[in-house]
Amino acid sequence: MKNKSCWQSLAGFLSLAFLILVPPHIGAQSSLSSNVLVVYNSADASSTDVANYHISQRGTLAGNVCAITPPSITLLNWSDFNTTVKTPIRNCLNTAWAEIFYMVFAYNTPYLLVAPDGLNYSVDSL
Repeated sequence: MKNKSCWQSLAGFLSLAFLILVPPHIGAQSSLSSNVLVVYNSADASSTDVANYHISQRGTLAGNVCAITPPSITLLNWSDFNTTVKTPIRNCLNTAWAEIFYMVFAYNTPYLLVAPDGLNYSVDSL
């Protein structure tokens, strides 16, 4: 339990640190800001807040925002991943306002996946 809390805290810290340390004008002036899909956990107020902050500071297009509702903010099994993360993101990619080159996972989105082979994988590396 303590390990899970440490990873969750670390993930939140790194997400927030990225948003604070990278000057907003860099993202806002870049033409790549229209090619970013922001993925957030709509069932978590903190995730929504971080996503909204990122969107407001980086000039992300309104059509390039993707809500997911995972049952856990840490570890997902393969079925939950497919249902609550992969499928919604695929739908968002199909309806995005611009071609997507990057996905930004906001705070309190799952970061580990137990694949059918029984191994754990990072969600953002799939």
